[in-house]
Amino acid sequence: MHIAIPLSMIREPNRISSKHPADLLDTPGEYYEVTILESNDFGDESHVVIRGEFRGWDYDSDRGIAYAIIAKMGETRGYEYHREDIVAVKQVEKFFEPYKGREISIGQRVDIYKNLHLDNGYSIRCSKTGLVLAHCSTVLLKNASFHVSESGRQKTVKEKRKRVHAYVRGELVAVNTEFPQDFVKVLYNPYLTEFFLDSTTRDPIYQADEVFFMGRHAYRKNRDINLFSN
Repeated sequence: MHIAIPLSMIREPNRISSKHPADLLDTPGEYYEVTILESNDFGDESHVVIRGEFRGWDYDSDRGIAYAIIAKMGETRGYEYHREDIVAVKQVEKFFEPYKGREISIGQRVDIYKNLHLDNGYSIRCSKTGLVLAHCSTVLLKNASFHVSESGRQKTVKEKRKRVHAYVRGELVAVNTEFPQDFVKVLYNPYLTEFFLDSTTRDPIYQADEVFFMGRHAYRKNRDINLFSN
């Protein structure tokens, strides 16, 4: 039998005095970066990092086991993770910082790219002037197009040093908004591909109706109509 109850009611007696990393998962609806200890059929253990929305706790009363329900970014279904397999938890903090007092407005045409100096942040650049307008944790664009500077990519590969050479251009819809439903992760690795790729099909992506940025990835609205138009 599975019963959804608060975590405070299912802590083992010998763990009350020492805080467990899983205790930080305390706010359903918030986004977290969670490190999970996994083992394969040969008994080898490894750490896997997932990012997603915490949905709550589930308790298997028959087995005496607590599970955290987490929906990974880009997915609607929540998966169970054994409390004792959770070794680290960090909440994904949201922030928005205007750069040098510059103004930014909804509907403005902007470029979004990963800020190399921030752990989980993006830069918003004016498409017209090329000036950086702000730094933030999450961004939503519409009528977006994906761009990769081939010369910049070649320099990155040759020097093996990160540099800004890929970005997404579109109309600014919102910053620090909630993760939208039915979005698919977008991949880009300058050492492996010249394009942004759909994570499910591995096909190049040139345009998308909407693109959401959060954590280390961008996510496009799950519609195939814009996959191949260049």
